[in-house]
Amino acid sequence: MAATNIVNGGEILNPTSSKKMDDTQKNIQCKVDGDIHMMKRKETKPVYTPEIDITWLVLMGLAGALRLHNLAKPTSVVFDEVHFGRYTSYFMQNKFFFDVHPPFGKLLYALAGYIAGFDGTFEFNEIGQEIPLDQMQYVYYLRLLPTAFSILLVPVVYEIILEVGCSYWCAVFGGLLVCFENVLVVQSKFILLDSMMLFFIAASVCLYIKFLKEYRRPFETSWWLYLLSLGFCLASAASTKYNGFLTFLLIGGIATYELWVLIGDRATTAISLTYHFLARVLCLVVLPIIFYILQFYIMLQILYKSGPHDNIMSSAFQRTLEGGLETITKNQAGVIAYGSQITLRSTHSKQCWLHSHAELYPIKYPDGRGSSAQQQVTCYSFKDINNWWIVKHPENDDLFTSFPPKYVKNGDVIHLVHGTTGRGLSSHDVAAPLNPQLMEVSGYIDHNVSMDAQLGWRIEIINADATNLWKAIDSQVRLIHVNQSAAIKVSGEILPEWGFNQFEIGTDRMINTQESIFNVEEHNQNITLPEGMTEDAAKNILATQENTAAVLTEMPFFDKFWEIQMRMLKANVEIIQDHAFASRPTDWPIMKRGVAYWMDATSNKQIFCMGNPFIWWCASISLFIYIGLFIFYLLRRRRLVYDLSPDEWNGYMIVCYLMVGGYFINFLPFFPMERTLFTHHYLTSLLFKLILIPILADHMHQVVFGEFPILQTVFKLSCAVYTIAVIWCYNYFSVFTYGVNALSAAEIEQKKWFSTWDFLAHPGT
Repeated sequence: MAATNIVNGGEILNPTSSKKMDDTQKNIQCKVDGDIHMMKRKETKPVYTPEIDITWLVLMGLAGALRLHNLAKPTSVVFDEVHFGRYTSYFMQNKFFFDVHPPFGKLLYALAGYIAGFDGTFEFNEIGQEIPLDQMQYVYYLRLLPTAFSILLVPVVYEIILEVGCSYWCAVFGGLLVCFENVLVVQSKFILLDSMMLFFIAASVCLYIKFLKEYRRPFETSWWLYLLSLGFCLASAASTKYNGFLTFLLIGGIATYELWVLIGDRATTAISLTYHFLARVLCLVVLPIIFYILQFYIMLQILYKSGPHDNIMSSAFQRTLEGGLETITKNQAGVIAYGSQITLRSTHSKQCWLHSHAELYPIKYPDGRGSSAQQQVTCYSFKDINNWWIVKHPENDDLFTSFPPKYVKNGDVIHLVHGTTGRGLSSHDVAAPLNPQLMEVSGYIDHNVSMDAQLGWRIEIINADATNLWKAIDSQVRLIHVNQSAAIKVSGEILPEWGFNQFEIGTDRMINTQESIFNVEEHNQNITLPEGMTEDAAKNILATQENTAAVLTEMPFFDKFWEIQMRMLKANVEIIQDHAFASRPTDWPIMKRGVAYWMDATSNKQIFCMGNPFIWWCASISLFIYIGLFIFYLLRRRRLVYDLSPDEWNGYMIVCYLMVGGYFINFLPFFPMERTLFTHHYLTSLLFKLILIPILADHMHQVVFGEFPILQTVFKLSCAVYTIAVIWCYNYFSVFTYGVNALSAAEIEQKKWFSTWDFLAHPGT
């Protein structure tokens, strides 16, 4: 890669020089009290000349050697390759799928698969599945993508450390730490998203620092280049995994404060302030939003066929996919009439259909409450003949559609008759099986005319149009019981064995809930024609009716986009499951837990996701020391004792904002989460505090020991010894990083520095 020399006032300032940087090289401008924290350059316009940075090449070569080593091993599916590898297969086959992460990283995998010629026939069905020999070359190319991003991460970290004013040897020190961090190598070797996200996050931090250093030359080419690149990298990080959005908030918050400080600069005109504001909004808000939406548009253009996750999406969404629900509904009547046969699908709650069957509710529940002992009504997660209902007019007993059809409108009262048992859908003031605050919904057994009122349901169309007609697919409706003034609702709880583990249904007087919304998915009309009328004549008559103009409409892109966002948000919250290797945020700073990614079927070869303990522990210590020094300096400054020069203090604060702030903003949000978490959720926080190790080392060397050359030498030697220890530790645990060597159970037990490191071993080995 090419580095940049800055020719300023006739003097060449080489960022890779090991010479201690003077105040100009520190690139800092600030007020004593830290009101503004900007990097500075002199007014002289610089001249950029490219030169080869050998250090970049060496670090990249080292990172490449460590990450490319045994990249094709194991020749079986590893951990979440079962997801992201499979998603790539679906992309190759144009099959729609649903995932809780945004599509950018998966689109990059799809591009890599397309270039490699992958046809998607191998679908990564389960962890440990052996990859066929003829498919291994494609898997290798897919694994190569995260490896490339992880290799590029090393020089980016090196560049960050230089840009904040640290010395060359500390930048190399930081690059080596990234090279020899086991968890980063493990994540880089398989079809996962974290390596991409970490690269974009690190690139964002680096670009923002470079952008600050253009403070004296706003709106010039380099200023725009850094700002645009920053917006792209931030958007890419957030679009790979939503965790990246936290770094978006970090840099966005600092950039907002920077703009606020700029407002207080009286030398900046109002016009210039307006341009500054608009430039940041354009590059850091508008363009990332466009980029984010565009990737979903591209994804939906590619995934146009019905796929394995259709049922997660709404009926209207499914109807846009070729070969699925679209083939069933494309010729069905668009408007519900009395006599229509329909299935009712829960639209916003659980993915299930209103269902009944011949079995009855238990006479008594375990808590002693009694039921109506009438026919069960549930919500079933699968398509079934018992999901069909007939729309009946309250004033006659006909179960067929008359000619011309009498259409159901918003506010009409209907009866619903179960198609296979003939029972009428009913509700009454009897508590629901699992939620006593809800009222039971049942199939009424002893139907007679006097009970018609108990079977009445008023149709409330939430998204009614000018026609007020109840439409298949498109209309979102609530069924409100006339007597009880309560809407049918999916409680979300699962019935016991007597209810066949289906979802509980009840009526709720709190009508306006998301769980009470349904739509008609499948729709049949058996129209009885008057004697002597031909079907062609009937079609001509129907075509003249205005009501039949309600044709099924194509779901617009932005409706599909919004639905996906809501589904992703809900799915992320609901990822709660028991897992043997789950961990909590309190376990992460000291690496108390790891995650088993893969194990060989016949030996103890295994991939175990764990970090380099010497790096994790030292990074945690460095974080506390850095914060402790900050408090110490702050208290001393309050007493008007300035241990640091304005330049040094401002540099210290910038690192505090970016690295310490980046650590906590990516760490603390996991504490209130109830979803299942793993060690790899800590990787972004780890990256920020890993970078803090060489930055703190530089501060100790330059400032704390600055007046003691002997201590500086001892400190440098200590850092060298620590680096050797890191490399040793990396090698010691590399057996779990690469998974190519089989250890005995006793040898594995010896490597357990914590009893909670659950390395795997076959019995008797």
